[in-house]
Amino acid sequence: MDTQCWQLLGIEPTQDLDIIRQAYRQTVPKFHPETDPEGFKRLRQAYDTACKLAQTPPEEHAKDEAVSPQADSELTPLQVAFDQLLSNPAQRCVAQYWQHYIHLLNQHDVDVIDRLRWPMLQRLYQEPGLSNRCARILADRMRWQQRLDELAEAPTEEIRDFLDSLEQDDLFDFSLLSHLSLPAQLQTIFYFQQGNGLFWNRPRFMLKAHLRSATTIYWPDTPDLMRRLARWHSHAEEPCAQLRDYCLQQMAENPEDDDWLYLAARHCSLCSDERQALTLWLRLYQRNGHAQAEQWLLSWCARYQNDLLPLLIQSFNPTPAPDLAGLPIDAPQQRFFIAQQNTQMMTRWGQALQQSPNPQAQDYILWKLGRQDVLPIYRHLLQNDGADITQTLYWHACMLTLGDERLLQDILDQPLPEDPLHALILQGLQAQAAQRLSWLASSAIIQSFTHWLTDAASPLPEAFTEVNSASWQQAQVWLRQFRALPPASLRKLYNGELPQQRIEPIKDCLADLLPEVEIDLAKAGENISARDALRLAILLIIMLNDPQDDIIAAARSALPQSAPAHPAYSLVKLFDETDNQQEGPVTTLTQRLTLSDPLHYHCWLKLPVSPEEYIDNQESTLFSTAAGFYRENRRWPATLAQSPVIYQLFFHALYAFLDEGKSAEQHRRHLEQLEVKTELEEQIRNALLAGPSRNFPALLKQLSGDKKARQTGDILHRMSMRDDALPINSDQTFLLACVNDPHEDIALRLIARILLQLTEQRESGFRDTSAKASHAWQFWRIDTRLNRRGYLLQAGLGSMLISHAGSWLPLDTPFHLFMTSLLIICNMFIATSRRFNDMGMASPRTGAFVAMLLPIFLLLPLLSPGSKQWNKYGPPQSQARDAS
Repeated sequence: MDTQCWQLLGIEPTQDLDIIRQAYRQTVPKFHPETDPEGFKRLRQAYDTACKLAQTPPEEHAKDEAVSPQADSELTPLQVAFDQLLSNPAQRCVAQYWQHYIHLLNQHDVDVIDRLRWPMLQRLYQEPGLSNRCARILADRMRWQQRLDELAEAPTEEIRDFLDSLEQDDLFDFSLLSHLSLPAQLQTIFYFQQGNGLFWNRPRFMLKAHLRSATTIYWPDTPDLMRRLARWHSHAEEPCAQLRDYCLQQMAENPEDDDWLYLAARHCSLCSDERQALTLWLRLYQRNGHAQAEQWLLSWCARYQNDLLPLLIQSFNPTPAPDLAGLPIDAPQQRFFIAQQNTQMMTRWGQALQQSPNPQAQDYILWKLGRQDVLPIYRHLLQNDGADITQTLYWHACMLTLGDERLLQDILDQPLPEDPLHALILQGLQAQAAQRLSWLASSAIIQSFTHWLTDAASPLPEAFTEVNSASWQQAQVWLRQFRALPPASLRKLYNGELPQQRIEPIKDCLADLLPEVEIDLAKAGENISARDALRLAILLIIMLNDPQDDIIAAARSALPQSAPAHPAYSLVKLFDETDNQQEGPVTTLTQRLTLSDPLHYHCWLKLPVSPEEYIDNQESTLFSTAAGFYRENRRWPATLAQSPVIYQLFFHALYAFLDEGKSAEQHRRHLEQLEVKTELEEQIRNALLAGPSRNFPALLKQLSGDKKARQTGDILHRMSMRDDALPINSDQTFLLACVNDPHEDIALRLIARILLQLTEQRESGFRDTSAKASHAWQFWRIDTRLNRRGYLLQAGLGSMLISHAGSWLPLDTPFHLFMTSLLIICNMFIATSRRFNDMGMASPRTGAFVAMLLPIFLLLPLLSPGSKQWNKYGPPQSQARDAS
């Protein structure tokens, strides 16, 4: 039998008890005790023999076999009774029969019990499919755990583990299997024990394969086992309709039990009962924020309502924020003032972006990921009329970042929709809105920042000048919100020493307009809702920055009509008028814009105006306008590239010398990169790159073949040398002739137009100074202007009067002739200086001094005409007479 046992079990000889037990479990179903009792008996004997051989050293086994070949059959009555207990399917798992056997043991002497103690442990260890509850009764009686040190040899690790395992409860009440045959019992117990082991110790796919394997077992209907089975199937993701119904029943009987609620939701999902699963997962998440419920809802939303997925991700942001009330500005908690975008949210948005969301959802995700600015979101908000709940939710989600206190309060005031998913999203947004309102009301940092912004005399606190400080982080979030700041606050905001100059498109646009016009959106939006005020502000900046955008027409019809006091009113009215014209809307709009209106002018700068149209438009007066068109309009560089290189050099030098900031840097780079064709052009470019120089006119003289280029370069040189220089009358005539000649080179016409604009701009600046008009008799005002007639009056008549007055002095007056001559010289010097002031000479007093040394030059003030424009010395005398 010793050699046949291995063949019957179908394995090679081994001392590994786990292999022997596994082979026995796999072979038992082949020998049913009712149809093949002899085969089952032989298999049982083979299993017992194999276990005994595995635990007996080879040499001892050979010795025992030699001494007593029939040792296995010589069993004591107690051993026989114990074997019968283990072999009887009706008794082996019932605690009562184990108690009867212990009663039988108690009838024998202690010596007998001691001789049986350790062989009985070995026999129990070899028995498969035991009930721990029953075996524990015998272990307590035999006190194996307490008397292990009595063994001659140290017990094996397997024996110790076996005794420890008896302390565990059975998977279910094994006595429920007592009516089954032994193979059926073992098959059922092995199935559930193997499932339990796979559940705790093996990968999920192994448990799934076990649960899906075809087998016949008895399934006891006990609560503990059913709960275990529900967990196993849930973990292995193996659907079972019977378990789904059981979980639903238990959930109904125990409505407050979160475990049954989870299992019911899980099995409904596995059985594709999506409607029931959605209800249960929503209930589970709302009850305790269950992480798996959150993930399932995201997956379901991605499959069935992909347009809501970004909103659901936004609502699942339960990051707590500390209460900032009473905390100082430098407290560490100030960095966590609102729910932050954590790594999990960013990952989820990244995954949602890969599922081809609709344009609104995609723009929202890109914006939240920091890969896109807020302008696309503004476009969606402009079209968002709240007609359906999805649009309303997107509006509120955006307002978490862009909304001020009124817009955040609108989120809290929004009634919960009937749809449970919509309600869940809104509840998440409302929780975050309440958090932000609490921050705005309690943050000492925000209070300090708003105090600085509203108090004209308050200096900027140092904490707001550091990029990484908590103060600047909070200020940034506050500034990104739509707030109708008054012009004074805007001016202080953008003129301050903040780390970031461009803050938010609406505020940026209004700040850019401050030099020309002050717009107070707070006063303009007093009688409209916060929602409409934001949408009108968005419409205003789109009309100003991109008047060709198609969204303007759709937005005008969807928005309520603004009041005449609103800055968008005139532009909206103008756009409405262009819709009904036969000509193109761009052409009509260009013709109807009033460039004296700063808003119209700003809008005109964004239209596709050609260089020819720009030159012919007499309303354009800003010197820097052409640089903007050159930068934004692709037609301009292509058109100017066809002109002679010398004119292109002058065009870029004009802005490199006379403009400021990035525009000057860009044109300087264009000047460096421009490809020249001749050595003279190379010399002129190097001279222009070196900056205004008195040596430049010498180079211009080499342009003898192109008098217009030479004169243009000369005017450019003089006006770049001094901030107060203006073209003389002949130069202005030349520039006007170039501008008005349609056959002239377009670059030359453009340069002439820009120089005239610069002249007008400087003259306008002179008008704003304190310089006043003067008269010929005001001889003491040396820093004033004098025309030719006034020069004759002061220099000629004035000198005669001084000479005549000197003749009245007594001849004995000391130095009377010297004094008279000195007064005449001073009068002539002042008159000449005033005349040179009128002529626009660079150094009028130096010129007057030279004229006094060389009297022939005193004719120059009489022969040369004066300037017809204002200069830094005031208006021409002709305007002074008209004013008087």
